[in-house]
Amino acid sequence: MSARLSPRVVSLAALILALLPSAEGHAAAKPRTVLVMPFVTVDLAREEQWMGEAVAQSLMLAFAQAPSLIQIDRERLRQLPQPEAWDEPATVQAARTLRADVAVFGEVRRVGAEVV
Repeated sequence: MSARLSPRVVSLAALILALLPSAEGHAAAKPRTVLVMPFVTVDLAREEQWMGEAVAQSLMLAFAQAPSLIQIDRERLRQLPQPEAWDEPATVQAARTLRADVAVFGEVRRVGAEVV
C-alpha cells in the first residue's frame, strides 16, 4: 500500500517542526500561542460530522506535548461570534481577536472511498 501525503499535510508537518524548539539546546524558544479551530466537514454524511471536531482534538493533544506551544482555551473561542463554517477570513479574525500567533484550521471531506 503506498501512501501519498497531500500538500496540506506536508505544510502542517513543516509548521509543527518549525514551532518546536531545536534539539541543540540553544536559547529557549519563544512560546507561541496556538488556536486550533474546529475542522469543517465537507460532503460528509450526518453521522460522520464528528470527524471535524475529532481532527481538532487530535491536534490539540499533539500540541500539548510541545512545551513551546501554548494553546488558547477553546472556551475563549465560544465567546466570539460563531460563523457557519470556520473558513480563512473567520479564522484570521478569531486569531487576531484572541491574539494567537498561529491558527490551525482545515476541512475534512470524502474523496472517493477515502476521508481526507
